[in-house]
Amino acid sequence: MKKTVLLLSLGVFLAVSCAKKEQEVQALNVSFTPCQQTKSTKSEVSGKVDVEFTKEDVKITYCNFEITCDFTTVNVAHTFVNGVLNITQQGTPNQADCMCYTDVSYTISGISQYKVKVIFINGVQVYCHNDNDSTEKLDTIIVLKKKEFFITTNSNNTMAVSFVEVTDNRCAKSQCHLCWGSKADILLSITDSEKRDIEIDLSIVGCIAYDDYADYISAGSVDTLGYRFQLIRLSPYPDIEPINKDDYIAKIKISKL
Repeated sequence: MKKTVLLLSLGVFLAVSCAKKEQEVQALNVSFTPCQQTKSTKSEVSGKVDVEFTKEDVKITYCNFEITCDFTTVNVAHTFVNGVLNITQQGTPNQADCMCYTDVSYTISGISQYKVKVIFINGVQVYCHNDNDSTEKLDTIIVLKKKEFFITTNSNNTMAVSFVEVTDNRCAKSQCHLCWGSKADILLSITDSEKRDIEIDLSIVGCIAYDDYADYISAGSVDTLGYRFQLIRLSPYPDIEPINKDDYIAKIKISKL
């Protein structure tokens, strides 16, 4: 009898532990723009969704989300089962007859890219990690600190991307006020499932004409192994004080050719 009680207690403990682990996946840092009567210039297409993966979470940016004009907040709920991330986003209160647009962004923690097969938002598929599906041609954006690596997987290929080195010659933001010819370079090491090892250089132009510094001025892209690699941000942006190279973070866009 004692053994039975012990097993039952252990079963309850494991069930509670699993439930707690499942609850670790949550939406964080939900933000949104005020009610806009016209669509944001960030996207010409209503409902454009950017999906950005880091090593342990996924960031969603939903441009021009149609919402009732009485909203004061945006609620985000989700489930994650068998690789399917199902997200529901809704404004509250949801009682007015008039409509407007908002840009919504949030982070869902505890989910890395290799675990995600499909993402739905309000019943619409916005991401699919399947090489046989045309939706996989959606751009993937990864964020890496120096010396970190990221592994991306699809049905035909596994690819490891490592941020090896950085050379930053961008003009200091306290000294420059326009786009200049100076640039920063990073070295990536890439290995695919066929054991092909290559290194590529990516560059970004020094420009402080934008609020986020050099967020939109890429110095070109590199096509290799069936993918296009493009550096779209390197932070922090330099100033007078030198930056420790280990503190650099590269935002890299990877597109399937």
